[in-house]
Amino acid sequence: METGHGNFGQFLWRTTAAHMIGYTVAGLLALVFMGYGTAFETGLAAVVMRPVDAPIVAMGPALQFIPGAALALILYPFRGIFLSGRGGWLRLLLLIGGLSLFNPQVPGPGNFEGLLYTNFSPAEHVLGLPEQICYSILFSGGLCLWHRRPGRAWNVAAAAALVLIALMSLLGTLSALGLLPGV
Repeated sequence: METGHGNFGQFLWRTTAAHMIGYTVAGLLALVFMGYGTAFETGLAAVVMRPVDAPIVAMGPALQFIPGAALALILYPFRGIFLSGRGGWLRLLLLIGGLSLFNPQVPGPGNFEGLLYTNFSPAEHVLGLPEQICYSILFSGGLCLWHRRPGRAWNVAAAAALVLIALMSLLGTLSALGLLPGV
């Protein structure tokens, strides 16, 4: 079905790629600047979070095509709301960020339900907020900008980024399993 906002295949590709790139960049920034490696090894986080060097954690960014595709399926009927007119990226940002923070289905660190129902300290709840905000901005801004100004360069850059994400995840997983020599 062709619309002013592209067909479903195009929307699926862009949404999945924007999600995977935003997720990976936000996660790497959080790992480096928020000290996730140390935070996940101590306190309550150590009980519920896998260490950052676990094989499945290393594979996580490459597996984000699954939630990215699900996100495309969920958002597709509403794409006109955030792909039309000015401020669409802000509407999408508020939707993604707002639902993540205030209406999660499971209590966890960094969301309202977790604040009410978990034993995480306020500091542990705050730790994840910059990553959530960074992801929401990267995903929303990237997806809306890509739809506003489509071009071959976006597709090439996104494909290259996804190949790098997949290779990084594969190498991280192989390293975590002890299968890379000299590592």
